[in-house]
Parts: sequence; structure tokens; C-alpha cells
Amino acid sequence: MSIEWCVELAPATKERSRSGVLAATKWPPTAVLTISFLDGDNGLHRDVFQIANEWSTRTGGIIHPFEWTQGDPRATVRISFKRHGCWSWVGTSSREVPDGEPTMNFGWLKPGASDAEIREVVLHEFGHALGLVHEPPALDERIAWDEEAIIRELEALPNGWSEDDIRRNVLTPYERREVYPTSHDPKSIMRHPFPARWTKDGRGSTNNGELSEGDIALITTLYGR
Repeated sequence: MSIEWCVELAPATKERSRSGVLAATKWPPTAVLTISFLDGDNGLHRDVFQIANEWSTRTGGIIHPFEWTQGDPRATVRISFKRHGCWSWVGTSSREVPDGEPTMNFGWLKPGASDAEIREVVLHEFGHALGLVHEPPALDERIAWDEEAIIRELEALPNGWSEDDIRRNVLTPYERREVYPTSHDPKSIMRHPFPARWTKDGRGSTNNGELSEGDIALITTLYGR
């Protein structure tokens, strides 16, 4: 069985500095972020909008609630369901996307998708939209990646990634100076699962489907100042 990962998108000049991406793409504290759906099913629109706003309700309003502005080609978050894969631009990097083009895509979500699948994908992608990057393994967690297996699988569908995307999103190790100074959160919605077949010692990790206390604390720290 294949595994589906999302891509976090940011300008090339910011790709290597993960903590820089987080800091540089933070929205102004008073910003009101708008959502526009460019296509897709009306029922999914309602589900996505409701779940996305949990980033506001769960943080006590530190993040202003998203506003739905249907058909607005200049909305902060412009969502499509027609492109390949699931992905999002990180924070204010979305400003570099031309008007009318999607800043977020839910290619895996179809009418009839389970509540759990929708929640996991939407909470994760809107974490990116708020400026969060993928939660790395703990800095002292030595993962014996099987690089050939990972590249072979992620280059194939449903992901179809380039080797550069794979190395940036999965295989490039973090240095301490690059990681935002918070403790490692294995329950973070921003941590991707990885199967045992991706490691040489047969050790994998499971999905996280809800916002963790660490996610809430991080957003509160970033936007509560």
C-alpha cells in the first residue's frame, strides 16, 4: 500500500532555513485570513471551512477565524481539489502565487471521504497556511532511512514527487540552528507518518489526526505576542 504525503511550498530562497520559513512567513497578528474555493464539492467546502477554523477555536481566538469569500481570486487561501496531491504554500509565501491560482490543494479529498481523513488533511494543510512546516523527528532521533525505497515510492503515484522534493521534505536532516526552538512533538498534526518499509531497521510511525497540545502552544506562542 502506498503512503500519501503532502508538500510544503515556500520560495526557493527559504527552503533550507526551516526556522526562517516559520518566522518569515508568519501573518501579522491582526490579519483576517480569507478562504475561497476555486472548484470542488459544496459539501467538502463546508467541511473544510469548519475544520480549518479549529485553529482559531482551539487557540482561544489567537488566530482570527477564517472568513469565507466565495469566488474571490485574491483570497488569502485559495483552494482547489483538481490539482495533483495535497499541498499548501507556507504562511505569507502564498502572496507570491498569482491571483486566481490555488495556494492550497486537496487532490486526495473526494465526496464520501471519511471524517477522519478530511480532518487529518485539512488541519495539516492549514497548519502550513499559518506558517508551520513539517514537524521533524527529534534531533536526537536517529532514523535509518532506506533512501532508495523512499525515493522509489514517493516518485510514483499518488505522490509523483521529484527527487528534490523528496530530499527536502523527508531526507534532509535538521540542524539545531534551523529548527524553531520548541520541544519535539511526536503527536503534532504537522508530523507525517512513515512506514516501517522506509527504514532499514523496520521502525515506522503512525498518523496523527488531531491538533496536539504542542500545536496549540506553538501557534499561541507565535501569534500571541
